[in-house]
Amino acid sequence: MTGYLSFELMSGRSCRTHWSILRELWTGEKHDAETKTTYQYMLDLRQRIEETCKLAQAELNKMQNKNMTYRNQKSMLGVLSPGDKVLVLLPTETNKLLFQCKGVTEVVERKGLANCRVKFNSGQIKTSY
Repeated sequence: MTGYLSFELMSGRSCRTHWSILRELWTGEKHDAETKTTYQYMLDLRQRIEETCKLAQAELNKMQNKNMTYRNQKSMLGVLSPGDKVLVLLPTETNKLLFQCKGVTEVVERKGLANCRVKFNSGQIKTSY
C-alpha cells in the first residue's frame, strides 16, 4: 500500500469526488483554477508525477524492508552434517523441469553452507545444491 489512490498516481492530482464538490457548495469556497498554457500544465504535471513516483517508490521500499524483516525472523538455515538422512529430488531424464524423488540418501560430506555430497543406495555419490 502506498497511501495514494491509483487515480492520484496516474494523473498526478487528487480526485475531485462528489464529497469535495458538496463541501465546496456547503462552505461556499470556490477554487479558481489558474489559467495555464498547455506547456506549463505539462511541465507541472510531469513534476507532480515524478514526485508521486518517488513517494510511491519510497513507500514500496519501506514495505519491502518490513516484509524482508518479517520473513527473515521466521527463516532459518538448515545445517546438514555427515551421516544425516535426506530426501533428494532430481530432474527426470525426459523433462528437466519435472522432479522425481530418488529416495532417502545419506550425507557423506558438507561443502559450503548449502551444498553437500550425498550417497545413494546404489553407491553413486552426487553433490546436491
